[in-house]
This record gives sequence, structure tokens and C-alpha cells, in this order.
Amino acid sequence: KPILFRVRAQDFLGNVSEWGIIDNPGILDWPKTIVIHEVGWMGTRLGRDDDQWLELHNPTDTDIDIFGWSLSFSGYPVVFIKEPHIIPAHGYIVLESNDDNTLPNVVADGMYTGTMSMDGAHIVLQDAVGEIVDEVDARGGWFAGEFQGMYASMERVSSTLPGSLAT
Repeated sequence: KPILFRVRAQDFLGNVSEWGIIDNPGILDWPKTIVIHEVGWMGTRLGRDDDQWLELHNPTDTDIDIFGWSLSFSGYPVVFIKEPHIIPAHGYIVLESNDDNTLPNVVADGMYTGTMSMDGAHIVLQDAVGEIVDEVDARGGWFAGEFQGMYASMERVSSTLPGSLAT
């Protein structure tokens, strides 16, 4: 038996849509102005699983200022030590945990405190007014990456697909 959802949208100006019925909502998705592109959840070397990092990508044709935006790992807010600002059009920025020594030969665009679980996490990126911009829901386990040996990261294949799909 299908589940039906009754929905209505409201934008920040207060404009409200008509009620609509959705019979197959699929996976909730976000606007993709900035996406969580790569997640280094596994650390960078033996004994340093707290050397984690994230890469954010701007797939749009416009530079985007992310000052005041926030990240959370499984509901715990990330505290920025060095807050990133502009992500250029079609560009990337790297956010490193704790210090700028996480990735050798890479200067961090931003730094944060907080760690992701080795078992998975729910990563949420919100804009300055608290709207969700992107998320990766890997609470059931990381979709990709390797903890021992190569320490391979988890990278999004397409910025047009939801971050919570194992693609």
C-alpha cells in the first residue's frame, strides 16, 4: 500500500504554495549550491584517525560566500578554528580537522574541531540562516573509503545526485 504525503512549501519571503500530494517521495534532496564532495573520515595514517577532512565543491557559475555557514556530524556542531569564506565558481575548498597538518602539501581553506565516527556519520551543511544546503547520511556505515592501509577517502561521483546515495 503506497504512502501518500501532503506537502506545501513556503519561501523566505513568505510565499506559500498550494497543497500537493506526493506518492513516492524517494530521497529528500537539497539545492546543490554547495556540495559535500569528499570526506576523509578515516584519518591519514596509522594512529591518526582524528586527521579527518572534508572537501566542499561549488558546482555553480557564481562565487559563493559561506561565511557563517555551519556543519554538524551526527547532530554535533562543528566548531570552526579558521572559518572558510568564498568558494569560487566550479571550485573546491578543503576543511581540515584540528590543524593544518592533516593533508601534507595542502593548505587548509578552513579548520574545525570535531570528529566523525569510524562507523559512519550524518554530515549536514547549513547556510547562514540555518537552511540545509547538502547532507551525507552515512549513519548506517560509510559508502566508501578505507581505514587501514591506503586510507582512501569517500568521494562523491556526481554533484547533481543526492549526497546520501552510495554512488
